[in-house]
Amino acid sequence: IDGTTVDSVTQMIGFRSFKVTDEGFFLNGELYPLRGVSRHQDGCDETGETYLGNALSPAEHERDLGMIYEMGANYVRLAHYPHDPYFYELCDRYGLVVWAEIPMVGGVPTAKELEQYGEGFKANAKSQLVEMIRQHYNHPSICFWGVTNEINEVKGTTFVKDLIAEQNITAHNEDPTRLTTYAAERNGDGTWDTDLISWNIYPNWYYEDTLTNMMEVRKGAT
Repeated sequence: IDGTTVDSVTQMIGFRSFKVTDEGFFLNGELYPLRGVSRHQDGCDETGETYLGNALSPAEHERDLGMIYEMGANYVRLAHYPHDPYFYELCDRYGLVVWAEIPMVGGVPTAKELEQYGEGFKANAKSQLVEMIRQHYNHPSICFWGVTNEINEVKGTTFVKDLIAEQNITAHNEDPTRLTTYAAERNGDGTWDTDLISWNIYPNWYYEDTLTNMMEVRKGAT
């Protein structure tokens, strides 16, 4: 104001190119297989005695990044919501590839509820996606915007399919430089509109027959 700085933001910057083809993920023109983990932002303090929930300090973020880095991972999915800005900064600094996503997880309104809340649900999902992209746009570590996780169609409607298509357009309008993706755990979801799809497979967790589960997932992907 009148030549006086009243606020400022300092951010790291990085330059990279990436793409995904049938051969895999390429970083700066070189094939770069992604091997990593999914991270939830919660846990205990360093003593292990006090549960912190989502209120992590920089020390806990550094601890998590340290474990990821030490195991040799080069990629992390930040599930299922935007994480603390400090963790993105750590990923920028240590060169991890990041999948960032909004908290649209699991169930959606029923067909009856859609009549009353459907448009509000869409507006909320769009707002969260736009806010996430605008807040974290400058982080070079982020290569993927996740629009949903394991969200299934409302029976007798095309609500979710339409919503994902709209979210895909919104993401590309906000940021044409990155790829969109979502995670699915069952057949039938491959018709949704994003650049990429990721399959969540739960061997010996939700399913007893690991081989059958993996075959069904592959069937759904085709």
